[in-house]
Amino acid sequence: MRKLITVLFLSLMLSVSAEGAVKSLSLNDALSIALKKNFGYRIAEGRREIARAQKTGAAGGLLPFVSTSLSYGWTQRGPSSSFTQGLIFIPGSNRTSSSANYSLGLDIRQEVFDGGASFSNLKSSIADEAASRENFRSSRQGLIFNVKSNYFSVLLARKLLEVDGNALETSEEQLKVAQARYDLGSAALSDLLKAKVDLASAQSILISHRSDYQQLLANLNFLLGEDVNDSLELTDDLAQPEAPALGYEEALMRAEKNHPDLLAAQKRVEAADWGLQAGRAGLYPSIGLSAGYGWNNRDFSRVTSLFDRDYQWRFGFSISYNLFDRFSTYQTVKISRAQFSNAHQEYLQEKSRIALEVKRVFLNLTKSRQNIELNRQKVESAGEDLNIEQEKYKLGAATILDLQKSQDNHRQAQYQAVLALYDYNVAVAGLKKSIGEE
Repeated sequence: MRKLITVLFLSLMLSVSAEGAVKSLSLNDALSIALKKNFGYRIAEGRREIARAQKTGAAGGLLPFVSTSLSYGWTQRGPSSSFTQGLIFIPGSNRTSSSANYSLGLDIRQEVFDGGASFSNLKSSIADEAASRENFRSSRQGLIFNVKSNYFSVLLARKLLEVDGNALETSEEQLKVAQARYDLGSAALSDLLKAKVDLASAQSILISHRSDYQQLLANLNFLLGEDVNDSLELTDDLAQPEAPALGYEEALMRAEKNHPDLLAAQKRVEAADWGLQAGRAGLYPSIGLSAGYGWNNRDFSRVTSLFDRDYQWRFGFSISYNLFDRFSTYQTVKISRAQFSNAHQEYLQEKSRIALEVKRVFLNLTKSRQNIELNRQKVESAGEDLNIEQEKYKLGAATILDLQKSQDNHRQAQYQAVLALYDYNVAVAGLKKSIGEE
């Protein structure tokens, strides 16, 4: 049986090695790679750039519109026919003539008053850009938490494989004992069969957890933006980290002050408020000024007389007011008011959600911290029980079922101890995320 497991393990490692060299990866390495290559993080960065561009565009609404033009036209007139209409006679011509025309122009238009729409749109875009910045920070913190969580998941799976390996060795030893006792006639055939079944079960669990381990490595590669087939060897180990020294109330205060999701919700409320102000601009008249200069001549060489001849100055003033815009302003104001109300409710919901997140993290942190010590004691107790049952079985004072129950209890206690350590690591990472820290 030992040979079978050795061959299985070696074949698996050879298949992994064939895909490429194994890369060592620490948690800090994983975070650095993810912040450079993660697909979702890059998309969030692009959204932030879009918001920046929109803010710049909104600022342009307060500036004048300036345009300049240069044009050239050429016309050729062919021979013309004579024209007679009553007493009017216009003789025709057999001549062909051509002419050219050049013109220059400069125009400036400035919206003097538009009901505050441009200013409100700018303020709304500024708030939107700030919300986008906080959303980007939220994406960063979320990515960091996800990388940590996935990294810890791989470490958890690796620890479980260690437990499985130890359990497999124990099952092999018990099979040897059962075989020896059966050969001596001090154990029934059923004991030998049960020992073989137990070993097969241990092999099956190991194979299943090995597959889970490879899947978790692929998930981590995907999260990092790497090839999912890359072979990784994590250099860190699953240990008990130091949790931030703060109580629930202080954590909640930090979350309300620093959590990017809550800050983004605040900015969305501000943006919606300015959007409502912009929507009301349609209730007011708009006033505009314009100025321009133009030059026109058939001979471009006369451009030297740009301000002496063939030019014109243009000035204009306009005021307009929509007497009836088919309920367009009414619709805009109603929608903007509803959007503002929704943004406010979403802010309150986000505030409540973050409070719940902090509460849940603190409960998980306390529970997992207590479970670490409790499960450590369980492992020691179950290990001692297993040793006793092994000796009793060798002496014929215990049944194979008693021994297998002790083995299973010991393995489950080890599983729970590793899981408690994993939960504590994730809880510490979750606490940092919940208070808006990396």
